[in-house]
Amino acid sequence: MEAGQIELWDKAIAYYQKSIDLCKKKGYTSELPMVYSNLGTAYKGLKRYDEALVNYKESISITEKLGQSGKIAQNLLNIGNIFLNRKELDSALAYYRESQNICYKYGIFFGIMLNHLNIGEASIKKGDLADARVAFDSAVVYAKKYKSVDMEHQAYSGLADVYEKMGDHGKALNYLRKYAKYRDSVNTAEIAEKMLQFEKEQESNRHLTRISKLENEAAERRFFNILLVMLVILSLMLTVFFIYKRKVAQREELIARENAAVLEKLSKELAESNVWKTKLFSVISHDIKGPFFPILSFSEMLAKDIDTLSREEITEFAGSLNQASKNVYFLIENLLDWAKLQQEKPKPELKPVLLCEVVRKVESNIHYLLNEEELIFENSVDDQVLVLADERMIYSIFHNLLHNAAKFSFRNGKISVTSETAGEKLVVKVKDDGTGMTAEMAGRLFSPGLNLSTRGTSDERGTGLGMTLVGEFVALNNGTISVESEKGKGTGFTIQFKAL
Repeated sequence: MEAGQIELWDKAIAYYQKSIDLCKKKGYTSELPMVYSNLGTAYKGLKRYDEALVNYKESISITEKLGQSGKIAQNLLNIGNIFLNRKELDSALAYYRESQNICYKYGIFFGIMLNHLNIGEASIKKGDLADARVAFDSAVVYAKKYKSVDMEHQAYSGLADVYEKMGDHGKALNYLRKYAKYRDSVNTAEIAEKMLQFEKEQESNRHLTRISKLENEAAERRFFNILLVMLVILSLMLTVFFIYKRKVAQREELIARENAAVLEKLSKELAESNVWKTKLFSVISHDIKGPFFPILSFSEMLAKDIDTLSREEITEFAGSLNQASKNVYFLIENLLDWAKLQQEKPKPELKPVLLCEVVRKVESNIHYLLNEEELIFENSVDDQVLVLADERMIYSIFHNLLHNAAKFSFRNGKISVTSETAGEKLVVKVKDDGTGMTAEMAGRLFSPGLNLSTRGTSDERGTGLGMTLVGEFVALNNGTISVESEKGKGTGFTIQFKAL
């Protein structure tokens, strides 16, 4: 609409067409009649009358379905204007009268006045001066009734033209004076010329001199008024400009401070990320790559010397190979779970889980480690205890806790898992009598990020990710975990879940 106001018709057309596409896509049917009508006006501005007619008629078609009578009348008047421009006067008059009928029917008084004016203009061009006079007179009546001063004086201008063509210069001059008194625009010179012509025809030089004098005085007043208004506007514009510049400077300063803070934060996060990556690559290159050496060694010995090895040696190598493979699989599984946590927090699928079955499954999977260290394992979890948790996550929690307990237990040591219900809480404890840890190590055991690994009692390697995963998974399952440990005397973990 703004492009149309300054007659950039091509741009206006492009925007209206985009608007139509969006209205159709979003189902804004009630907006379409206005957009089609405006698009027709833009085509009319380029004198592409056929395309203008298509869009006005499309607007009418939609408006009829919506029952918007005022918009139908407006589009009919627009179509009449196109035929008027093409000098197809009968068609123009037909559309004006059709629009007029709708306006009368629904009491659209502005449309009634506008149609009278257009009918008058078309009738003048057609030479039907009587019809033109009736139309302009009717416009004056309605304009006075509804206090539309602008329309009233447009009608006076039309009546001046009618009486001029009819040869009644006295009435023409009278109506033109009414119009001239109202109009305060660049057309003043043209009006003065017509007035001079009428004065000459009536041999009224005295009136002509008076009118000219009045017009000159009016012009001078307009000039000074315009000059004063321009000075006021300029002053206001300068004031607004300096206020705007000050606000822009303040905003830019604020943005600069905010950007500096953001850059500092990003720089800190980048530095932390680089430290994290260094630690991660260290884990991958040392703690994960290490267990592959016994796998490669045992598999190479089996491949090369299987014909010379006894059955007992083959069995021993196969067992060692299986144990090393399980270690690697456990390390990689922890690393993948941890990597997923860094990308996006998973949504746990909470459901009732039989806790004793989870512990039994973990015991079965780390059985080789328990046997190797000759450890005593006690599963004292109640067979009927249910916990509301994600099954895969709770398995990972106890797998890491019990694997670490076995890893850091002395030979012939003991590991126990117990449970008890305290109100709405299920309290599970995992204890071992192994190497234990310092208070500092216990304090950062579940901290987010990458913890450096420590070796077990049999020099086992790990990623250092297990306890981080345990802390994250316990929190995701609406639980809490705490640790009590003393160097050389073992470690105890207490986990609380919602009981069922």
